Amino acid sequence: MRVARIGHMRLPIPAVENGGTQRSMAQMTAFQATICAHDVTVYGPADSRIIEFTHQVAEKLGLSSEINQEGNVISVISANGQKGYVRLRTTGHNATRYGNPDEEKRNRELVQLLIGDEKAHPFDIIHVHPKKYHLIPAIGLGHKTLTHVHNKELYKEYKNLRHPLICISHSQAKALQEEYDANVLAVIHHG
Repeated sequence: MRVARIGHMRLPIPAVENGGTQRSMAQMTAFQATICAHDVTVYGPADSRIIEFTHQVAEKLGLSSEINQEGNVISVISANGQKGYVRLRTTGHNATRYGNPDEEKRNRELVQLLIGDEKAHPFDIIHVHPKKYHLIPAIGLGHKTLTHVHNKELYKEYKNLRHPLICISHSQAKALQEEYDANVLAVIHHG
């Protein structure tokens, strides 16, 4: 399966200090590549260490892996002999950190990079973490977009988009269904 996973430009993936979202993205990515042998492309800041993180996970699982010369792709041979990949795609900018006025501009650049890659070689699923990217389905990718919402607030435009959401709790799912008639696909507890 070919998966796109998009974070935001605020923190690297995984985050060095705080950043539970970035840590969960890194863990899901590494396990999808090492255990499921998926081809995962992560969109995030240039200072993300997802390749090294995946290498560490592969080593802990006793799996062989190889990082390309540029350091932005790792291939892993899973326990059943299949090959999984993690690719880091960036716009060349490091994480903006909190409160940086350029964050939104950098986020839009990251989305444009994903859209260009999608046109060149379509993904099976696009997994979106930041709620501000929920508008990706508005460009015709709703049928393959899944949003992992980390709080209960959405934008009013969501009602018209209807792409599936993963919630972090049953109470969040209930609140989103009541307030937005949300299309809750599943609940995956956060942390």
